[in-house]
Amino acid sequence: MERGAGGAHRQGSPAAGDRVFVAVDEVNGGSTLLWALRNLAKEDTMIAVAHVHCPPQSIPVTGVQVHHTKMDPQVVDAYQKKELVRVEQKLDEYGLICRRQMGQKFRCWKVTIVKDEVAKGLVELISLHGITKLVMGAAPDERYSDALFSWKGPWSETTRRLMQASNTCKIWFTCKGHLICTREGNKNYFAIPPLPIEEALREAQHLKEKVSEETNKRQKAELDLLSALDTITEWRILHQHERRQREAIEEQHLREKQEVREMIKQFEAVYDQLDDAQELKLRMLEMESARKDHREELAMNKYRVETLQEDNKKLQQELRRCITEMQSARKEHEEELATSKYLVELLQSDKEKLQQELRAALTEAEDLRGKSLLSSTSEPDNTSPPSYFVCPISQDVMNDPHVAADGFTYEGEEIRGWLDSGHDTSPMTNLKLSHFVLTPNRALRSAILEWRRQQQQQQQNST
Repeated sequence: MERGAGGAHRQGSPAAGDRVFVAVDEVNGGSTLLWALRNLAKEDTMIAVAHVHCPPQSIPVTGVQVHHTKMDPQVVDAYQKKELVRVEQKLDEYGLICRRQMGQKFRCWKVTIVKDEVAKGLVELISLHGITKLVMGAAPDERYSDALFSWKGPWSETTRRLMQASNTCKIWFTCKGHLICTREGNKNYFAIPPLPIEEALREAQHLKEKVSEETNKRQKAELDLLSALDTITEWRILHQHERRQREAIEEQHLREKQEVREMIKQFEAVYDQLDDAQELKLRMLEMESARKDHREELAMNKYRVETLQEDNKKLQQELRRCITEMQSARKEHEEELATSKYLVELLQSDKEKLQQELRAALTEAEDLRGKSLLSSTSEPDNTSPPSYFVCPISQDVMNDPHVAADGFTYEGEEIRGWLDSGHDTSPMTNLKLSHFVLTPNRALRSAILEWRRQQQQQQQNST
């Protein structure tokens, strides 16, 4: 449903000949809108739902209606804005009626204007939008019978004033879904004959009862308002009484303070008469200064103690961290020491033994040189690698050894796969790992490379 607000803003609308404006109130405008849809709406027609919003003059406060002039303007403005939003949401229901009656593609326009009087708002809408076709209610639906019986022109003051609007605007006056009168230019056409007098009398009695009920409600509201005003007056009197009591207490307090000042002056005069008053005063000043110095020194010592405690905590944490790092480093160094020991043993092996093995290998190579290629291919050396060269997971000689948190060395790819698969325990001890940091074992890697080189050399010598 498209939206516009008279006097404030509006959205583009089709040509004047294609528009039918339907004036509705907040609640009881459904029958007027349905009559317009059934009798005036065509495929190229757009219905504009027009509403004049009259801001409420009274605002409910704790169940009592209070006139807006007696309240805070900001409160009144906020309440009126809230009411306007509520009315806008209520008018959206008329758009649903249009779509249910004419289809989802039917275009409906909503126009809202804020005025103190409905008649002024409708006249301004006619002038502002150039309205040529207007449908509105001649009287409330509950007064339909009375309107038919006593019709001698527009029923309400609003309809009478609309008769004086622009002659270019054709107006259909309806009541309870029935056409009552049509105004074309300065002429009025009546659509329904009067009803029998008995029905009119019943309607008059009904209206009389309703007026009486409304009068009783208004009287009750006035009594509630008077009661609220009496309560406000009582609170005002109580507030004035409390203010007078507070002022009396303040005056009494001032008198007591003045008496205390007078007593102080008397004591000062007595002290001035004493010969040793000055000496006593100096001693008191010295004592106060000493007490102040002791207080500052005590605060400084307290601060130093707190600082030392914080430093002690930090040192203890640093000590625990160093111990942990030393334990981890010791495990790593033990493995490096074992690797170095193996390398030293290899380097210190008997040179003569190596030379004998070399001569034997050369001799064997000479013997095998004349054999065929198939028979010359010998089996690789079956010398087994040291156990600490083998990864505990893959049982293969490691290429990239890494030390885990449990102190054992694994092939880097294997231990990473172990951890990435969700394991948080040691593959060797099945105990939970304290961390997942892997440290490269470079010494062991060098030893493995040296061992592989020797294995290759032995294979070459054997061939």
